[in-house]
Amino acid sequence: MKKLPEGWEWKKLGEVWEWKKLGEVCEIIGGSQPSKTKFIYQDKKDYIRLIQVRDFRTDKYITYIPISDAKRKCTKDDIMIGRYGPPIFGIFRGLEGAYNVALMKAIPDECLIDMILPRKNGQVVKPHLL
Repeated sequence: MKKLPEGWEWKKLGEVWEWKKLGEVCEIIGGSQPSKTKFIYQDKKDYIRLIQVRDFRTDKYITYIPISDAKRKCTKDDIMIGRYGPPIFGIFRGLEGAYNVALMKAIPDECLIDMILPRKNGQVVKPHLL
């Protein structure tokens, strides 16, 4: 295990939990994007929003690309991770569209979802419904 700076300690996970690498508990899918020559800045038929890291902070630079060029898509419920900063490895959700190369989609294993999501009457409750 890596040595931490003085005053820090690894969180104790208990008997039920064990340390895993991110790639062991979820699939990571990197983003894609066409050439900037295909970007437009007004919504148009047959176009989809291109989600970029900055879009999780502001709507000032909304960009669209042809749906035919949208290789990777995400929903509002998907867990997105920033590849480049700022913030590097920021965790995001809440936007829908095609996502660019600065983002990765994390698809957790079903067993992980089953362990960490809250339940109501035995049914998994999606966090945005709480």
